Amino acid sequence: GQWLWHERGGPDSAAEGLRPPALGPETPVLLYFHGGAFVSCSPQTHHSITGRLARLLPGYRIFSVDYRLSPEHPFPCALDDCVAAYRWLTEGPPQVPPHRVTFSGDSAGGNLCFTVALYCALHGIPGPAGIAAMAPWLNPGLSPADYLQREESVDDPMLPASKLPDILHAYLHGDLSRPECALVSPGLAGTSH
Repeated sequence: GQWLWHERGGPDSAAEGLRPPALGPETPVLLYFHGGAFVSCSPQTHHSITGRLARLLPGYRIFSVDYRLSPEHPFPCALDDCVAAYRWLTEGPPQVPPHRVTFSGDSAGGNLCFTVALYCALHGIPGPAGIAAMAPWLNPGLSPADYLQREESVDDPMLPASKLPDILHAYLHGDLSRPECALVSPGLAGTSH
């Protein structure tokens, strides 16, 4: 993972390092999960987003999680890595109280915001203070036809609907019985199928 923060009184840029200064129990932390349809990207590809967040949230420390990608590491690897990062942050040496942690992410990272929170709820782990997801991919199990019916998805240059079956197949390692699982499609949590 990668830490980012804004130096008060410093230039208008984000600082970064292995561990930010003044990380204590009262320091608010934004735990960021990058997008990339579970098959691409990293904290480095999303540095412009996390760097901007560091400048916009000067009191926060931002930790961008480097989770494993499919198809080499299919579901639940990304979820497991993000849960492990949250548990390390709250239970490990940083010992940041859960009420000081906010999850954030875009697209597949937005999905991970909700699936990590759901995982915590299902396993009795105190959840974060909140979630600030950007265009979260909440229902990866929808068919391409369902996505094409949604006007905003038709012209998505990052994730064309025609690629969804391949991406979902890679993420689920061919087990297409899983899309209705709430830990894959958190938009379905609490619904019956």
